[in-house]
Amino acid sequence: MATILFALALRLCWLFAHPLRKPDRIYLPDSHGYETLAKNIIQHKAFSSDKEAPFRPDIRRTPGYPLFVASIFRFSREDPRFVCVAQALLSAWLVFFSIRLGTLFYSQRAGLIAGGILAIDPLQTVFTGFMISEILFAVFLSWFFLNLVQAFIRPSNKRKLLFTGVLLGSATLCRPISLYLLAPVSLFWILFRHSRGVKEMLIVGVGFFMLILPWMTRNKLVSETFQFTTIGSTNIQFYDVPAFDNHLSGRSITEIRDHYSSIEPVSPIKEYWELIVNHPIEYMKVRLLWLYRLLFDPGDGVLVFLGQDYFIGTNAVPRASPLELIWGDLNACFSYIGKYREKRGHVWGFLLGFYVVFYLIFLSVRYIFAIMGLKNLANKKKGLPILILAILGYFLLAPGSVGSARFMLPLGPLVAAMAGVGVASLLSSRSKKR
Repeated sequence: MATILFALALRLCWLFAHPLRKPDRIYLPDSHGYETLAKNIIQHKAFSSDKEAPFRPDIRRTPGYPLFVASIFRFSREDPRFVCVAQALLSAWLVFFSIRLGTLFYSQRAGLIAGGILAIDPLQTVFTGFMISEILFAVFLSWFFLNLVQAFIRPSNKRKLLFTGVLLGSATLCRPISLYLLAPVSLFWILFRHSRGVKEMLIVGVGFFMLILPWMTRNKLVSETFQFTTIGSTNIQFYDVPAFDNHLSGRSITEIRDHYSSIEPVSPIKEYWELIVNHPIEYMKVRLLWLYRLLFDPGDGVLVFLGQDYFIGTNAVPRASPLELIWGDLNACFSYIGKYREKRGHVWGFLLGFYVVFYLIFLSVRYIFAIMGLKNLANKKKGLPILILAILGYFLLAPGSVGSARFMLPLGPLVAAMAGVGVASLLSSRSKKR
């Protein structure tokens, strides 16, 4: 409980020190869309991104987070600061999930260490101050992970398995990135549980589709398109294709986007696959850059709270190596810190630089201990590391070029739990040697 309260206090201190004093900093580009949807739900009973009539139905966004924002707006006179306070409470709840996961994986000590790691996680703290879906998504996803691990370690009844599927459905209604997560999880489950695994995953699937199918049916009724969301094709058209084309040709992101915005969405999707097939080595290079951004990304992970529309990673050197791409990203980050120091003074520049270095060291150490924890689990919990790797692999591959450090935020409790196992096992082995 003390760890959870400490996490809550840390997040509230951050909110009152920065976002709540400057409400305009609550907004990222996606925030305005969520706010419009929430206000239309309250004022016009319509799920629409339009700011005036006729309020055409939106099939790009999913309803989970806008409904959450709308429920808070209804009782707070549409004040976005209350959304951030609610997210601080939810973020503290995530610490509970990390403690439970660490305890299930290894020991109570591992759970407490995991909770401490998540409590001081810079990403978890900073992103409570933005009106975006990550925190709410993380709660449902971490709850799903917890139930899934419990079901793997010891048999669960049908009701709990059904609820596990409902949790995954709830997470997907917040962010569609988890739409296909059930596929690798089911494959793993069936391989390890055989016929029993088929029955269990069918129950989980029923709970999942209970939430997903009604929204797909609604989209069919309002747009004649039976799909969960159209955001996937949009991301490929305006992010994945331009990012890869930029790497190959050196043309600016803006120039490439202007070209693809004039053609049908299906065309860039087709061209994207052609680019991958024709340039597989270069695609692997740019994938390594995207992986680095998911795992670290000091721009979106740290500087974002300064209102910095940071370097989006345009590549001045066509077909640059992965190290050149990563160095260019880091160099742009520290160049911005230098400009910030000139603008605000040496003290603020030093503090920002110190924070960025702490952020990078914290994440590096956490990942190292998480790998150690995964190795320890492989020796003690047969099959569980494969399930964890399947989940992590899915979320590392799914985002593509739009991925950034905040995409790892929902995996924070799981990664912290593995790191907790790594630290606890190291302490245990040292105490035995003594």
